Amino acid sequence: MNTLKNNTGRYVAFIFLSLTGALGNMSILYLVNEIVANVVSGKETDIRRYALFFAAALTVFFICRWIVSAGIINFTQRLLRKTRMGVLTTLLKSSYMPLVNNKERIYSAMTRDTGNIVQASVSIVDIMANAIITIICFVYMGFLSWKLLLCVLGLLIFTVGIYMLSERKGNKLFSQAMQHED
Repeated sequence: MNTLKNNTGRYVAFIFLSLTGALGNMSILYLVNEIVANVVSGKETDIRRYALFFAAALTVFFICRWIVSAGIINFTQRLLRKTRMGVLTTLLKSSYMPLVNNKERIYSAMTRDTGNIVQASVSIVDIMANAIITIICFVYMGFLSWKLLLCVLGLLIFTVGIYMLSERKGNKLFSQAMQHED
């Protein structure tokens, strides 16, 4: 939990930039739908205006995603280095015999476990941004067609059910593999 407390500002910045990128993404979808609707209905459209908005939305989306990606990579590398140094400091303070007896667990902690901890902490940002994008898409889809929204939600529930079943089986196998490796 120290990772979350010590880096709250970074998480907030990543979430803000992700949401700004999501708004750019949603703007692109809205503009494309608006242009298609105008063309289908025969309504006159100001192509320059739409092109300007499209370019601005695309620029916002790419710049925000680029900044977030670069920031997350740098943040992850620093966090991973800090976590490994903490484990090494603890190891250096330990007596020799427990180190020899638990060398497999120590190796696992140094290579795999620290990476998993860092990845989980960074995934919070992507999960939040993607959840908000999904909710915005569902609301927009509901405005376009409530029947289509119900079909998509039904398919989503079915798919999540299948995923949860396979995830349970996968977690059992993963736990067995980790116990075997330890």
